[in-house]
Amino acid sequence: MPILLAVLSGIACAALTACAIPSINKMFAKFILSAGRARAGFTAGRGLLERVMAARRIDAVRGQMTGALLAMSTSVRAGLSLSQAMAAAGERTPDPLGGELTRVSGELALGGTMEAALRGLEKRIPLPEMRMLVAGLELARTTGASLAPLLDKLAETLRERERLRGQLRAMTAQGRMSGWVVGMV
Repeated sequence: MPILLAVLSGIACAALTACAIPSINKMFAKFILSAGRARAGFTAGRGLLERVMAARRIDAVRGQMTGALLAMSTSVRAGLSLSQAMAAAGERTPDPLGGELTRVSGELALGGTMEAALRGLEKRIPLPEMRMLVAGLELARTTGASLAPLLDKLAETLRERERLRGQLRAMTAQGRMSGWVVGMV
């Protein structure tokens, strides 16, 4: 706290001196503007970095979902419960999805409800694919449907969506590249 007071009093003295001497006034104003611009640039850069990192995490989860669903399906077919299958898939799947599945199984081990754990997972990973998984698991739990075919079908659907997403990116690559070239000019 004393350091903060010293810094603030130093700034106040500099501001008073800058007001008294006109040549220092311009220099002080430039300093304040530069400091403000630096802060704005840092804040904007940090926000951009956070968005890029979040997008990379979401893309990584999307790429891992098919394998994790097949691992869960295999575990359910072997006789494990859904929470045990999630724990097993969490151990086999690398982060970030593996960590999320392990977190869900940990919440269940601590006495949480399956619905609350799945809603938390859906909130942490805002993907349409995750919403489909959570809705399917909740529906299967309430109706008593078999989980293994559900997980297999969902994995097949996700695999097909990825294939279509890749085709779309390939078909639009020329247009995107033209946009970059025009933007550079």
